Amino acid sequence: MNRPELSPDRRLAAVAELQHGLFTREQAEECGLGRSTRSRRLGEGRWERVQPGVFRFAGAPSSWMQQLAAACLTCDGLVISHRAAAALWELNGVAGELVEVSHAAGMRPRLAGAVVHRAGAIASLGKASRHGLPVSPVPRTLIELAGVAQADVVERALDDALRRRLVTMEHLYRSLDRVLSLKVHGAPVMRALLERRGDGWSVPGSFTEAWIIKTLLRHGLPAARRQYEVRSDDGKFLGRVDLAYPEVRVAVEIDTYRYHSSRSDWSHDQTRSNQLAGAGWTILRVTPETVRENPTAVIDDIHRALQSAPAVGL
Repeated sequence: MNRPELSPDRRLAAVAELQHGLFTREQAEECGLGRSTRSRRLGEGRWERVQPGVFRFAGAPSSWMQQLAAACLTCDGLVISHRAAAALWELNGVAGELVEVSHAAGMRPRLAGAVVHRAGAIASLGKASRHGLPVSPVPRTLIELAGVAQADVVERALDDALRRRLVTMEHLYRSLDRVLSLKVHGAPVMRALLERRGDGWSVPGSFTEAWIIKTLLRHGLPAARRQYEVRSDDGKFLGRVDLAYPEVRVAVEIDTYRYHSSRSDWSHDQTRSNQLAGAGWTILRVTPETVRENPTAVIDDIHRALQSAPAVGL
């Protein structure tokens, strides 16, 4: 804004470029565009009102991220929270669709098309910044999500956050200790999800892996060993598989693009599969697409492999 060599409109455009294409009434005034100019720009259709006191230049592309930014620009102190925060952190299973924010006591934000929460005690967990926007930190986001989403959605997001090391179990427990006694909505659900994991639990390598584990148990099939190290009879390390039944030498491998995205990854997987097959292992390969489109076939394939494989001495 402090660039006198630029025209008022150019200065304002530079401000909007840093704010997902948006600017506020106050910023327009600081750039030298007063009330009469604002009214004229709006009347001519050169500006568009996005939220009270928040505008964009006509024709500028709209996006979910811009809608979030517009909500935050209406009032200092708003924080993107709950499902919107989970989507902003790109947690698995939460789509970027809602505009959802939280405010502190004493604030009365007027927002169109947004879900607005009063933060209350959970505000003590602070806020973070992502893509230049104020957002609930991951521990707070997960607790907030547990208060508004179904348990399977929360569990999927939780495992993804742990897998990507956005948060640790210890950090989540500490965050819960600060808010659980204050009856924060969602805290009991998150506590139960953490306790269900227990000692010795390790995060699944992917959502598909977590789904297979739960579905196998639900169909009465035995629990698989996770992240199992396969060795030859003479002790040589042959590879690590996602899920294993070592008693019958059956392994389930999850082919997820997010974790196997390069040609070298693919080549390494093929070499390992050949070594395992040579050692007498049956390898079943599963993709997220297969799980989504034909889950029954996945379970049936695993069931048949377990029934037909001979037991081996370990």
